[in-house]
Amino acid sequence: MKDVDGHVGRMLDVARYVEARLEQAAGRSLEDADVLEIGAGQISILLTYFASCARSAVGIDTDIAFTTGGLADYMRMWRQNGSVRTLKTMARRALGVDAKVYRELKRQLAIQQLPAVSVLQMDASAMSFPDNSFDAIYSRAVFEHLADPRACLREVRRVLKVGGAAVVFFHLYTSVSGCHDARVLADPHSMPYWAHLRPEYHDRIRENAYLNHLRLAEWRELFASELPGSIVCGQKDSGQDIQDALSSLRAAGELSSYTDEELFSVTTEAVWTKTS
Repeated sequence: MKDVDGHVGRMLDVARYVEARLEQAAGRSLEDADVLEIGAGQISILLTYFASCARSAVGIDTDIAFTTGGLADYMRMWRQNGSVRTLKTMARRALGVDAKVYRELKRQLAIQQLPAVSVLQMDASAMSFPDNSFDAIYSRAVFEHLADPRACLREVRRVLKVGGAAVVFFHLYTSVSGCHDARVLADPHSMPYWAHLRPEYHDRIRENAYLNHLRLAEWRELFASELPGSIVCGQKDSGQDIQDALSSLRAAGELSSYTDEELFSVTTEAVWTKTS
């Protein structure tokens, strides 16, 4: 990671935005809240931020996360999460990336010691937490990778306290970069726009992780069914060149079954307050 300070700064901006959305939805400060992150990952910048400003913060992930990184930890990760995840983690730590990130995080938060964070290995569709455990739940760039997002939303409803709030951000499959092909993520111009939605280019796509391929209308149905009253909004993130490209494709009769909203929305936000 070349731009550690920039990366940490951007992630803290995300954390503060998530905090603001949760507080707005819940109508309260998170200072005395118990917070859950679904899909905390290996370097938990958001979770560390919430651990520094909330009463408690815990994360869950299907991957094993650890702080010491002893031989036994790596062997357990190898058995449960596979060789690719283990080797990536070992390389990242050997290069000192984690240490650099956490040093920069302390600097930008202006604190001497980072709070301890707990990331539990757990399936979001079958959480082991008791009912009504958390005041706030958030997830970022995870739900598009879930095989059963409906079950996960049911679990969110179960473990969230009445009056609590949940905010879920996911990368919409129908967006320009929704296929999660590393080449497209690095450079949107590396392939024709929306190649994964156009049959003539579909064989050229290499998704870098499992994707459930849900469209915006399907997400809205899921949230409306499992978290009644939730609001799902696509966040338009497209330059003039992408808008011009879609106009040309529409004129040629392509992508006619997709709405402008689902093609232009990249990050999509769902917000819910549990009222009963």
